[in-house]
Amino acid sequence: MNNESSGFLGFFPIILLGLGIWFLIWNGKRAKAKTQAKIQRAADEFLSYADAANATGTLPQEAGGGINLQKNEFIVLRESSTLYEYKAERRTTGGGTRVKVGNMPIYLGGSTSSSVDVLKEICAGTLMLTNKRLMFVGTQKSFTAALADIITIENALTQITVTSQKRQKPVIFTVRNGFFWYGLPQVLNQWQLTSPIMPGKLIVNG
Repeated sequence: MNNESSGFLGFFPIILLGLGIWFLIWNGKRAKAKTQAKIQRAADEFLSYADAANATGTLPQEAGGGINLQKNEFIVLRESSTLYEYKAERRTTGGGTRVKVGNMPIYLGGSTSSSVDVLKEICAGTLMLTNKRLMFVGTQKSFTAALADIITIENALTQITVTSQKRQKPVIFTVRNGFFWYGLPQVLNQWQLTSPIMPGKLIVNG
């Protein structure tokens, strides 16, 4: 093999490495562009909703569907959702020899135990936002929080994380468009509506 061929083969792994790095960067930029486009579409959908509400001066209503509503309470948003909660689990780390007695692991020579919070899927159901409350009616569990008791709602586009004064741990719900579930509770809590007629323009500060 001549020196020219040997030199090329020496650079070949470097070329492959460079191409691999370029592909990772290009693929990352492409994924980021897709995510940004998805966020923009979701934001535009909410802005269109706000424009339509501002044009009529009223908030659209959803059907009750057998839900017991309070006096002067009406449903603004309603959709299928899945509830997730953080559950405490006991984790044991062995400091000695691990043996099994049936299905239970036992550590000879000492072990340490600690509690950790693990996010778990609880059940599917229906998530609703009224002019007074955020509600979830599930197959196994339900959730209700007065809008005044909600500390924060974090929007992750396809899910929201709700922190309430009445609960020690946040709860997570899957949603179709997080902008609706992030923006509308803020406005409804400020307006204190008793009817769908809006006292002003629907403007949400993100």
